[in-house]
Amino acid sequence: MFTSHLSSCSHSEASEHTSRDGGEGEAVILLIESDPSEADLFRRAAAEIISGVELIWKRTLDEGLEVFDECDVMVIDLDIPEMSPTDVLEMLASRSRKARMVFTGHRTPELARRCGQLGLSYTPKTVELEDLILLLENAIGLFQYSQRLSQALDDV
Repeated sequence: MFTSHLSSCSHSEASEHTSRDGGEGEAVILLIESDPSEADLFRRAAAEIISGVELIWKRTLDEGLEVFDECDVMVIDLDIPEMSPTDVLEMLASRSRKARMVFTGHRTPELARRCGQLGLSYTPKTVELEDLILLLENAIGLFQYSQRLSQALDDV
């Protein structure tokens, strides 16, 4: 079970609890989510993914940013106390070109459009588990493709 004590674990301790045997090319998903029940939904979705995935769960933006460079896919809730939703989107867009997914209860066309403009994947919290699995698989696929493309360019 994905429990609240993981938020205070070191990266390696959390990884031991949430890793899947994916071998080379395993994707690391960073989840920044203050609600343990929402984090558990993601844990269940990640467990359903066929390819390997490691899930790191952090409750706050500050904790998540400490391990940001270790992740391949970042999933964040916009309902965080440290920043406004707009500021979170701008921060995500400026951080890197990693696959980033916004998982939020805010459901407005303007928010969805802004996420698209910034290259962020917008996912409402009302999504079904099966759809969430597909979205995570797509994000991981994008990460793996970008890794292969980067390697091919390095070999040229």
